[in-house]
Amino acid sequence: MFENHMLQPEDVKDIEYKEDVNFKLIVPLEDLEKTVEGDEDLEKLLDEALDNCLRYTESILKMNKIVNSDSKEDFDMEIADASDKRRRLHNLTIDSIKILSRTIGKKGRDNSWIDKLNIDSVGDNRAHYARFAVALTMYRIANLD
Repeated sequence: MFENHMLQPEDVKDIEYKEDVNFKLIVPLEDLEKTVEGDEDLEKLLDEALDNCLRYTESILKMNKIVNSDSKEDFDMEIADASDKRRRLHNLTIDSIKILSRTIGKKGRDNSWIDKLNIDSVGDNRAHYARFAVALTMYRIANLD
């Protein structure tokens, strides 16, 4: 799951998973996996979306690390670079989730969960997608075997 990513299972070994932790997943990962099961295209799109969620979460953590570091040398350039990367990954993550949902719907499978992400009447749902992406990533980390 974490191949080729800076976030590795050993990096999160101190995260204690508790059964009562609510990751506020709008759709359980297991349900998404069942929805795409047996369709190679959908399985690939889900894998891509999950990978983008992981990469986006990494970008948030990297930006947080820069903000909280003691070293202020080249801070402005580092934060600008990290912010730009985070924004691009956020856009990519949103696109991959929307493409997954649209393709699920086109193939006659239930994609009603996407409506829970598109709840803002003014169309600014970016924060909903961000929370969903991070929640999926944290759920996956918490459930590492």
